[in-house]
Amino acid sequence: MGRVQREVEQAGSLVVEAHNVNGAAAKEAEALLAQARTLQAAITSSFWDLGRVLGVLAERKLHLALGFSRFDQLVEARLGLSKTLAWRLITVAGRLPKKEAMKLGQERAHALVAFAAASNGEIDPVEVARLDQPLVGDRPLSETPVREILAARPRRPTPLAQRADKAIDKKLAAAVKRRATALGLRVAEVEVRSDRVLIALTRSQAERLARD
Repeated sequence: MGRVQREVEQAGSLVVEAHNVNGAAAKEAEALLAQARTLQAAITSSFWDLGRVLGVLAERKLHLALGFSRFDQLVEARLGLSKTLAWRLITVAGRLPKKEAMKLGQERAHALVAFAAASNGEIDPVEVARLDQPLVGDRPLSETPVREILAARPRRPTPLAQRADKAIDKKLAAAVKRRATALGLRVAEVEVRSDRVLIALTRSQAERLARD
């Protein structure tokens, strides 16, 4: 058998193997989608399980086997779920045990997870849910309205390095504007964007420059 023929046969076997792998992934994806549709029918009592199924679809990138380039395209087209809701369900199922999540309900469970994520690790959502601890005021979690939990989420501070960069950019913009004024050019706005500085003129200024 010649070298070229062997290479052709090897390439053919790889194509067959890839086809079989994709076929198996597609079957797995379809099975999970069927399971997800069943859970959707009773989402109030099955939101945690639905989140787990969606999590498997996303983690294994099974949307690719069905011809979708992104996970959110798959869930929107095949399940009618928005990207936001899908990832909320996945996050809740990934951060809370089923018992605690079901006790709180879908909306409050999501609010707790979002609150904990904004706390930079200071709050353990599992412990709060298990002990029904208060997040806002003195009321236990189960008695706190979801909107209050979301509204009270800690605001993540801007990193020091980022604040320093913004301060430097602000000084540079002010210096450029002063220099432009000294040269007789009154600019409307100076904006620093990474390695570029954008200088904006009013329309009348631009027309005057064009005439000159």
